[in-house]
Amino acid sequence: MSEPLSEEPLSDVPAPGDDVFSEADIRPDRQQRRSLRRGMLDKIAATVAVCALGLWIGGWVALGACAAPFVFQLPHPLGATTMGAVFQRFDSIAIVCAIVVLGCEVARTVLTCPELPQLAPRIRRVSSVLLAAAAVYSAVSLSPGIMELHRQGVRRKVGPQGAQLQHLHTQAELIAKGTVPGGVLVIVLHMLTLHPSSRQEDEEG
Repeated sequence: MSEPLSEEPLSDVPAPGDDVFSEADIRPDRQQRRSLRRGMLDKIAATVAVCALGLWIGGWVALGACAAPFVFQLPHPLGATTMGAVFQRFDSIAIVCAIVVLGCEVARTVLTCPELPQLAPRIRRVSSVLLAAAAVYSAVSLSPGIMELHRQGVRRKVGPQGAQLQHLHTQAELIAKGTVPGGVLVIVLHMLTLHPSSRQEDEEG
């Protein structure tokens, strides 16, 4: 009588052709690590740019929409001189913000993924340059000219110098009104043009 076959324990050794995953298989390769680094740096640059734009836009809103209407009600030339000095001080802040935004644009341009559509980043860059140019023009030309005419006691719309003062004020108001929506547009474009790896990390997180 033959002995019953003994049951042998199943072997842990995978059969030929079975898929075996190791830690090396799931570890990001060199190209993936490089893409993650670029995405992280791109996200940092975009965040810094958005913060600078927020300060820039918020300053214009606070001064133009909140402070200016009340300060200009003070007796002439106190109100005009005070507000002119405030705007002149803010011009320095705007230029610093513009430099930061342009620096972030340079960084993001270097980190741009060439496979992505380039229209939105180009609009973002051009808009940033225009905003920076407007800030420099306001600080170098408009604010000093307005302050000089205020020191001379010139009133808006009174005489030839008054017409010139009105013209400078109109240009300054246009720049302020254009900076706010332009800055909001650049903020939106910064968020929409993040590196793919940055968006992927946010979705996974």
